[in-house]
Amino acid sequence: MNRRVVIVLAVVAVLMANVILYCVFFRDGDARSMVPDDATGVAVLDVRRLIGEADIDESKLKNIDNRTGIDFASKVYGFITKSGNVGFAALVSDDDDLDDCLSDRRTRRGLTFGMIGSFVACHDSKRVLMMGPMASLKDEVLQDEMISLMDKESEGCALLDSIDGSNVPLAVRLTMEALPGRIRNVIVPGLPEGFDMSKVEIALEGKVKDKQVCLHSRVVTGSSLVNRHLEELLDCMKPMDASMLSITGSKPVIWFGMGVKGEDLLCFLRKNELSRAALMGLNMNVDADMMLNATDGDVCVSIPELSLHRFSYLLLAHVTDGKFMENEREWNRDVIAAHIGMADANTLYVTNSAKLIPNTTGFNPNTTLQSVYSEIRGSKLYLRVDTESMWNVAAPLLAALGYSNRVYSSLCEIGSMCFRIDDEGAWLEWNLNSDLNDIIGKWIE
Repeated sequence: MNRRVVIVLAVVAVLMANVILYCVFFRDGDARSMVPDDATGVAVLDVRRLIGEADIDESKLKNIDNRTGIDFASKVYGFITKSGNVGFAALVSDDDDLDDCLSDRRTRRGLTFGMIGSFVACHDSKRVLMMGPMASLKDEVLQDEMISLMDKESEGCALLDSIDGSNVPLAVRLTMEALPGRIRNVIVPGLPEGFDMSKVEIALEGKVKDKQVCLHSRVVTGSSLVNRHLEELLDCMKPMDASMLSITGSKPVIWFGMGVKGEDLLCFLRKNELSRAALMGLNMNVDADMMLNATDGDVCVSIPELSLHRFSYLLLAHVTDGKFMENEREWNRDVIAAHIGMADANTLYVTNSAKLIPNTTGFNPNTTLQSVYSEIRGSKLYLRVDTESMWNVAAPLLAALGYSNRVYSSLCEIGSMCFRIDDEGAWLEWNLNSDLNDIIGKWIE
């Protein structure tokens, strides 16, 4: 074959490959380009895939399009900037409908600005960008940042590139730098020397099945020091046998369980500056080191009562022996303000309510957690939150902040939230009281 023909065919093949890649990965490029190249966290919501997996009536999503003016048939992008702002980028389906959602509307440099809740929004006829929260139209620095993101030609966000092509409705990638400054200031002093937070990323993938929304997360890092530190932490855990479910109280608002190798965990905590200081404080009032050293098995905390004014808790721990109780008379009871004792030869309890002491009259065995016994047993860590009860507690606060009853009723459709760690990774699940079709229907009524 003629050499010149071969070269022409090769060039055509390369151009076709670029067109295909653009169509597959960057067909929503107008919205994608607004994501900052140095974002510390990114998310991609593929609504079309969500509709397919959750079997949602497309007409309901179309109604949301019509009410908001946002094109939910295309991907929606979320991000966190280095300054800590949260942003959302999407395409516009109808700029007039979008204008109707904006309060305090104004124009600047050819873009329409306004407020959507506590977020500042700006848009042209094709794209919309929202940034906040707790933002204000008086913040011209934020507006300048939004204008530059609307105008920029993306050089490519590395985090966003890492989740392109994910075959899930929701994909998220976060660096540790995305954590709020106050949290970072607490964590960093306790990290080992040489621990580079910028090399630690958390990857999450979201799926929908029946009445359950599930996020699978994993830690991604290229640092051997970080990997070793995480392995040491996981080595302090062991699979739970879930033997304490019958004495953790009836229908807890929050339940936390963890399989603990006490001796290993004590050594791990002593390496950390912050936890070592906390242990020293505890040991001034109670023999915390002896308790932790004797722990070998399930440790669980149950909170059956929670309000804005008070809460009660019960901690149970499987211990090899109760020798630490021999020094009970020397403990500082005025500071501890809790009931501490042995429910049996191998079960330590700590509670702030006499009603929750195991084996007391009126103590009801737990039945709620029996339904997820198979998930708890074998997990190294398990957290369950009765979110419906939590929203009921927060209802007065939500009303004071001006949130509508529609928002409150929609939140109550999330019956419970569970987080667990097992040998396959970490899982975050929301169990819904109704299917997504009904929830979306209530929202757009």
